[in-house]
Amino acid sequence: MNILIVGCGTVGAALADQLCARGHDVSIVDANAESFSRLSQNFTGFTLTGVPIDSDVLRKAGIEGCDVVAAVTHNDNMNVMVAQMSKEIFGVPHVVTRIFDFRKREVFDQFGLNTVCQTSLTVSALASIIMGNSSGQLTLDQSTSISMEAVEPPREAMGRSVWELTPPAGQSIVGLLHRDGRITMMGDKERMVISEGDRVLFARAID
Repeated sequence: MNILIVGCGTVGAALADQLCARGHDVSIVDANAESFSRLSQNFTGFTLTGVPIDSDVLRKAGIEGCDVVAAVTHNDNMNVMVAQMSKEIFGVPHVVTRIFDFRKREVFDQFGLNTVCQTSLTVSALASIIMGNSSGQLTLDQSTSISMEAVEPPREAMGRSVWELTPPAGQSIVGLLHRDGRITMMGDKERMVISEGDRVLFARAID
């Protein structure tokens, strides 16, 4: 498939790497050129720096020949605007929109947008872990799920940033579950130092 990803944050970069590794033609757009440093060295797709809601930028990124557009920036309004442009102006057959504010989901659904609310999914999985289960599972659609697991880090990791850890193959680090029940999700590196009693949150896709 020909896939355009808008937003090269942690989610966008990981999504681009995974889809590229599966043999798809992937393009990714971000307003900040430095964001592309999140992509792995194995990424062979196309990157473009520009404002995603600029139709000329989207054209340069190849949206007119896309099968799928995934809008996954950190801004709900930006994601929705990109999704609407993709559907209404460029006629992309399949558009997926990431949103954070679960209160907006019903409104967006009325526009016919396929939304994934990261906040709702994460809360459900983390609540399962906090209530005593070692792992939680998120269902994204009928064929894809995300499994989240809280794992005790090795002793030598104490006092180090969680980002220094190497996750198991096929998994991503998404945050820390602290001893007192607090959760730190994908924050600044300075805030992600592992302390005694912390558990590392890993996520992986289940095909």
